[in-house]
This record gives sequence, structure tokens and C-alpha cells, in this order.
Amino acid sequence: MKNFLISMFLILAFVGCKSDSEKRREQRKKDLSDLVDDLTCKSVDDCLSIYDFSSARKIADLLNDDAIGGEKEDNMQKIITEEALYWAKDNDFTKALYTISEGKNHFTRYNDYDAGRYYGAQFTLISFIVDRLIDEEKYKAAKKWALKLPDAVYDEGYQLIYKKGSSNYDPNNTMSKVLTERINKIEKLSK
Repeated sequence: MKNFLISMFLILAFVGCKSDSEKRREQRKKDLSDLVDDLTCKSVDDCLSIYDFSSARKIADLLNDDAIGGEKEDNMQKIITEEALYWAKDNDFTKALYTISEGKNHFTRYNDYDAGRYYGAQFTLISFIVDRLIDEEKYKAAKKWALKLPDAVYDEGYQLIYKKGSSNYDPNNTMSKVLTERINKIEKLSK
């Protein structure tokens, strides 16, 4: 009987106690709910739709990042990329590139630098800038921006990058080279 009572007490103690991660999760939900009540937007995507990057960051900061590749980092990458494109659309190309560079630490996977995602964000931005400059027939400036890309070859999903010395590195297939060749073709056609 004594063992039964001790067992019941222990079971009730374990059932009644919340783990630290459950407590953190509940606190994060409460903080997120309180924050969203004070904002004009209610989610990261909602904030991005009205270009409220500050509020989007506040919401993303409270999202779950306990798991590897958690919601927080995925949303921060989305925010950084969208904000950079916003500045590029406003012709503030330097600020756009700075936004990507400043957010480099959010392009992580397994607590290690994930160059593919970071370079993918850079390529998305610089490709947009190059297209904008081509439309304005500013070919020299477009080439300068294309040359800002790292000297590497990417796979289609930007998951892998191949740098000089790698067996898959092809100097004729670097993103910088691909963009420069495109600029040259369009410049030649426009003359």
C-alpha cells in the first residue's frame, strides 16, 4: 500500500509538472498574442504584404526556433529577402545588398553557416538589380553588380555551392559569368 501511494504521488507530480520547453512554448504564445494585439499586422506574411519589416521581425522573433531549421529562421530569411527586394525596387541597391549581408547570421542550418541559402538570397537580389539596370540600358552598372556575386557555381535549389578547386566547379557556369553573358547578349542586341 505504501508503494502504491508513493507511485501515485510520483505519477501525479509528473503529470502536474510542465517541462521547461512546454513553459517556454506557452510563454512565447502569450508574448506573441500580446505583441500581435499591438500591431497593425497579425502574421509575418501579413506584415510583409504592407512592407512593415520591423513588425514582421518582432513576430518572427517570437516564433518557435527550438527545432533545427525552425519557423523563426525560415521567416527571418523570408523577411530579409523581401526587405532587400523592397529596397532594390526603390532603386536603393546598396541598402538592399547591405540588408542581405546584415542578415547573414539568419541563413543557418544545424547551427552552421549555410552558404547555399545565403548565396541564393544574394543571387535573387543581384539578378533583380541586373534586370532593372538592363531595362534602363545601364549595362556597365549591371556588369558591376553581376561581378559582386561570389565566384561559385550553384545547384538549382542553392543547396550546394561549388567553389574553385571543387570537382563540380565550372568557371563558365558561375552565376556571375551567367549574368555577365546575359548582359552582354542584351547589350549587343540593343545596338
